[in-house]
Amino acid sequence: MKNKRKPKFDPALDQELFSDYWQGDGGEVIGVSVKAYNGGTRKLHIIRAKHDWKRGADRYRRLGRLSKSECEGILPIIQKALCKF
Repeated sequence: MKNKRKPKFDPALDQELFSDYWQGDGGEVIGVSVKAYNGGTRKLHIIRAKHDWKRGADRYRRLGRLSKSECEGILPIIQKALCKF
């Protein structure tokens, strides 16, 4: 059996169709976007970001669990994103 390698991810083929974010009182940011890779299926992409003051840049983390206020904050954005499907 031959070893088949997956093709490498090419960022140039990743098309962003919609993007918006919600920012909480504590500075946390949750981004919501709709993306399609190489003209394929459109998918919802949700990320959590927090500003790292030591590095001076945003740091992206796994979304994990959401509080009620975070859910209420991103729900309208998700509803807008669904229109892009």
